[in-house]
Amino acid sequence: MSKKEKLIARFLNMPSDFLYDEMVKLLGHFGFEEVKKGKTSGSRVKFEDRGRVPIMLHKTAPKWDYEDVSDATDQRNIGIMKYLEHKGYTGSIEYSAEDGLLYGKVLGLQGLISYEGETGKYLEADFQQAVDLYLADCKLAEKSPDKPFKGSFNVRISADLHQQAALLAMESKTSLNSFVAEAIRNRISKDPA
Repeated sequence: MSKKEKLIARFLNMPSDFLYDEMVKLLGHFGFEEVKKGKTSGSRVKFEDRGRVPIMLHKTAPKWDYEDVSDATDQRNIGIMKYLEHKGYTGSIEYSAEDGLLYGKVLGLQGLISYEGETGKYLEADFQQAVDLYLADCKLAEKSPDKPFKGSFNVRISADLHQQAALLAMESKTSLNSFVAEAIRNRISKDPA
Protein backbone atom coordinates (compact mmCIF):
# COMPACT_ATOMS: atom_id res chain seq x y z
CA MET A 1 0.00 0.00 0.00
CA SER A 2 1.44 3.38 -1.02
CA LYS A 3 1.73 6.36 1.35
CA LYS A 4 -1.16 8.00 -0.49
CA GLU A 5 -3.35 4.89 -0.09
CA LYS A 6 -2.44 4.64 3.61
CA LEU A 7 -3.33 8.29 4.15
CA ILE A 8 -6.68 7.87 2.37
CA ALA A 9 -7.43 4.73 4.40
CA ARG A 10 -6.55 6.57 7.62
CA PHE A 11 -8.80 9.48 6.65
CA LEU A 12 -11.71 7.16 5.84
CA ASN A 13 -11.42 5.64 9.34
CA MET A 14 -11.97 9.17 10.77
CA PRO A 15 -9.47 8.94 13.63
CA SER A 16 -9.78 11.67 16.26
CA ASP A 17 -6.04 12.42 15.94
CA PHE A 18 -6.05 13.20 12.18
CA LEU A 19 -3.72 16.21 11.91
CA TYR A 20 -4.02 19.37 9.88
CA ASP A 21 -0.74 18.54 8.08
CA GLU A 22 -2.23 15.20 7.07
CA MET A 23 -5.29 17.00 5.67
CA VAL A 24 -2.99 19.26 3.63
CA LYS A 25 -1.20 16.19 2.20
CA LEU A 26 -4.50 14.43 1.50
CA LEU A 27 -5.97 17.41 -0.34
CA GLY A 28 -2.67 17.77 -2.21
CA HIS A 29 -3.08 14.24 -3.59
CA PHE A 30 -6.31 15.45 -5.19
CA GLY A 31 -4.80 18.61 -6.68
CA PHE A 32 -5.70 21.07 -3.92
CA GLU A 33 -3.21 23.57 -2.55
CA GLU A 34 -3.50 25.91 0.41
CA VAL A 35 -4.04 29.50 -0.74
CA LYS A 36 -1.83 31.80 1.30
CA LYS A 37 -3.02 35.05 -0.27
CA GLY A 38 -6.28 36.93 0.05
CA LYS A 39 -8.53 37.43 3.02
CA THR A 40 -8.96 34.71 5.63
CA SER A 41 -10.26 34.82 9.16
CA GLY A 42 -8.56 33.36 12.22
CA SER A 43 -8.31 29.61 11.90
CA ARG A 44 -10.04 29.50 8.48
CA VAL A 45 -7.84 28.29 5.63
CA LYS A 46 -8.57 28.04 1.93
CA PHE A 47 -7.56 25.37 -0.57
CA GLU A 48 -8.10 25.46 -4.34
CA ASP A 49 -7.54 23.04 -7.17
CA ARG A 50 -6.42 24.07 -10.64
CA GLY A 51 -10.06 24.60 -11.61
CA ARG A 52 -10.31 27.18 -8.80
CA VAL A 53 -12.80 25.10 -6.80
CA PRO A 54 -12.54 26.41 -3.22
CA ILE A 55 -12.48 24.42 0.00
CA MET A 56 -12.53 26.54 3.15
CA LEU A 57 -11.86 24.74 6.44
CA HIS A 58 -10.98 25.46 10.03
CA LYS A 59 -7.59 24.26 11.24
CA THR A 60 -8.98 23.72 14.72
CA ALA A 61 -11.60 21.05 14.03
CA PRO A 62 -10.18 18.10 12.07
CA LYS A 63 -13.28 15.97 12.84
CA TRP A 64 -15.28 18.51 10.83
CA ASP A 65 -12.82 18.20 7.97
CA TYR A 66 -13.68 14.52 7.49
CA GLU A 67 -17.31 15.22 6.99
CA ASP A 68 -16.66 18.20 4.71
CA VAL A 69 -14.21 16.58 2.38
CA SER A 70 -16.06 13.26 2.20
CA ASP A 71 -19.23 15.26 1.45
CA ALA A 72 -21.31 13.87 4.31
CA THR A 73 -24.97 14.52 3.71
CA ASP A 74 -26.43 13.48 7.07
CA GLN A 75 -28.41 16.52 8.17
CA ARG A 76 -29.34 16.81 11.86
CA ASN A 77 -32.08 19.06 13.15
CA ILE A 78 -31.06 21.18 16.11
CA GLY A 79 -33.95 22.86 17.87
CA ILE A 80 -36.37 24.59 15.54
CA MET A 81 -33.83 25.98 13.09
CA LYS A 82 -32.66 23.44 10.53
CA TYR A 83 -30.60 25.72 8.29
CA LEU A 84 -28.93 29.11 8.28
CA GLU A 85 -29.62 31.69 5.54
CA HIS A 86 -27.48 34.64 4.46
CA LYS A 87 -27.37 36.55 1.16
CA GLY A 88 -29.07 33.72 -0.74
CA TYR A 89 -26.81 31.00 0.70
CA THR A 90 -28.00 28.16 2.93
CA GLY A 91 -25.88 26.49 5.58
CA SER A 92 -26.27 23.24 7.49
CA ILE A 93 -26.30 22.98 11.28
CA GLU A 94 -24.61 19.97 12.83
CA TYR A 95 -23.16 19.08 16.21
CA SER A 96 -19.96 17.28 17.17
CA ALA A 97 -20.35 15.84 20.66
CA GLU A 98 -16.67 14.91 20.63
CA ASP A 99 -15.56 18.50 20.01
CA GLY A 100 -18.49 20.15 21.82
CA LEU A 101 -19.03 22.40 18.77
CA LEU A 102 -21.74 23.28 16.34
CA TYR A 103 -20.53 23.27 12.75
CA GLY A 104 -21.81 23.33 9.22
CA LYS A 105 -21.12 23.89 5.57
CA VAL A 106 -22.64 26.09 2.88
CA LEU A 107 -24.94 23.89 0.80
CA GLY A 108 -25.35 23.76 -2.96
CA LEU A 109 -21.87 24.97 -3.94
CA GLN A 110 -19.28 23.25 -6.09
CA GLY A 111 -16.56 23.99 -3.53
CA LEU A 112 -16.62 23.78 0.24
CA ILE A 113 -17.12 26.52 2.82
CA SER A 114 -17.24 25.47 6.46
CA TYR A 115 -17.94 27.30 9.71
CA GLU A 116 -18.23 26.51 13.42
CA GLY A 117 -19.22 27.96 16.77
CA GLU A 118 -19.64 27.03 20.41
CA THR A 119 -23.19 28.43 20.46
CA GLY A 120 -25.89 29.05 17.89
CA LYS A 121 -25.09 32.76 17.98
CA TYR A 122 -21.39 32.15 17.23
CA LEU A 123 -22.23 29.54 14.58
CA GLU A 124 -24.50 31.97 12.76
CA ALA A 125 -21.92 34.77 12.96
CA ASP A 126 -19.18 32.48 11.58
CA PHE A 127 -21.54 31.29 8.81
CA GLN A 128 -22.27 34.88 7.78
CA GLN A 129 -18.57 35.75 7.90
CA ALA A 130 -17.71 32.67 5.80
CA VAL A 131 -20.26 33.65 3.12
CA ASP A 132 -19.05 37.28 3.16
CA LEU A 133 -15.42 36.13 2.82
CA TYR A 134 -16.37 33.84 -0.07
CA LEU A 135 -18.15 36.67 -1.88
CA ALA A 136 -15.25 39.07 -1.24
CA ASP A 137 -12.77 36.46 -2.48
CA CYS A 138 -14.80 35.95 -5.67
CA LYS A 139 -14.94 39.70 -6.23
CA LEU A 140 -11.17 40.02 -5.70
CA ALA A 141 -10.55 37.18 -8.17
CA GLU A 142 -13.05 38.78 -10.61
CA LYS A 143 -14.98 35.49 -10.61
CA SER A 144 -18.75 35.10 -10.41
CA PRO A 145 -19.72 33.38 -7.16
CA ASP A 146 -21.44 30.02 -7.44
CA LYS A 147 -25.20 30.36 -7.25
CA PRO A 148 -26.66 27.60 -5.09
CA PHE A 149 -29.84 25.82 -6.12
CA LYS A 150 -30.09 27.16 -9.66
CA GLY A 151 -33.46 25.49 -10.32
CA SER A 152 -31.98 22.87 -12.63
CA PHE A 153 -30.74 19.41 -11.67
CA ASN A 154 -30.39 15.90 -13.08
CA VAL A 155 -32.53 13.10 -11.72
CA ARG A 156 -31.49 9.49 -12.15
CA ILE A 157 -34.39 7.05 -12.03
CA SER A 158 -35.14 3.66 -13.52
CA ALA A 159 -36.26 3.47 -17.14
CA ASP A 160 -39.65 2.10 -16.02
CA LEU A 161 -40.27 4.99 -13.62
CA HIS A 162 -39.16 7.47 -16.30
CA GLN A 163 -41.62 5.91 -18.76
CA GLN A 164 -44.51 5.95 -16.25
CA ALA A 165 -43.86 9.59 -15.36
CA ALA A 166 -43.58 10.63 -19.03
CA LEU A 167 -46.84 8.86 -19.92
CA LEU A 168 -48.71 10.39 -16.97
CA ALA A 169 -47.37 13.82 -17.91
CA MET A 170 -48.60 13.38 -21.51
CA GLU A 171 -52.02 12.20 -20.28
CA SER A 172 -52.17 15.32 -18.09
CA LYS A 173 -51.19 17.45 -21.10
CA THR A 174 -48.15 18.83 -19.29
CA SER A 175 -44.39 18.60 -19.71
CA LEU A 176 -42.30 16.09 -17.80
CA ASN A 177 -40.55 19.02 -16.07
CA SER A 178 -43.90 20.42 -14.87
CA PHE A 179 -45.00 16.94 -13.78
CA VAL A 180 -41.83 16.43 -11.71
CA ALA A 181 -42.01 19.96 -10.26
CA GLU A 182 -45.62 19.32 -9.16
CA ALA A 183 -44.65 15.98 -7.58
CA ILE A 184 -41.88 17.73 -5.64
CA ARG A 185 -44.25 20.54 -4.55
CA ASN A 186 -46.77 17.94 -3.33
CA ARG A 187 -44.09 16.08 -1.36
CA ILE A 188 -42.74 19.27 0.20
CA SER A 189 -46.21 20.47 1.20
CA LYS A 190 -46.70 17.16 3.08
CA ASP A 191 -43.34 17.46 4.89
CA PRO A 192 -42.29 21.14 4.99
CA ALA A 193 -38.68 21.87 5.92
